[in-house]
Amino acid sequence: MDVLFLNRILPTDFILVVWDSDASDVDESELSEDEVLNLRHNFAINLKDVIYMLQKYTSYIAIGGPVILGEGESCPHRLKKLETIEYYKAVTQNITLSNGIDYMDLRKAFLSAIPNTWQSCEGLLTSDGEHPNEKGTQLEASILAEQINKWFKFKDRSISPIHR
Repeated sequence: MDVLFLNRILPTDFILVVWDSDASDVDESELSEDEVLNLRHNFAINLKDVIYMLQKYTSYIAIGGPVILGEGESCPHRLKKLETIEYYKAVTQNITLSNGIDYMDLRKAFLSAIPNTWQSCEGLLTSDGEHPNEKGTQLEASILAEQINKWFKFKDRSISPIHR
């Protein structure tokens, strides 16, 4: 997390965040139970810290992620088991929603666009099986555009979609 960058954000109408932390990319099977607990704790704390800082600059925030799609059997760099990926997604969603922030389910959008994620990582991903290619980036952009449109619906109202 680049705290210097966050300290330089000017007040803005909305902020969209694709949350992906190094913690969500770690293969937890190679860690001790204490290391996993510490990693997961830090993931949640870092997200909460980012939300706290961003709320100083805007009344509308939407957060999505982590996407992590490299769990497919045929992907060259299998990252981790599906349960671990879903854990980090659930933590992100719970923290986001509990702070009155909209959650963008980017992973769900990708999984619905990939016919069988356990068999193939082609189509929306680069050859590493994890990062979006041009088509995948277009899918992410369409989801972000939906959030911007949602914000525009509330822009001229006296109430914000965020209730604090």
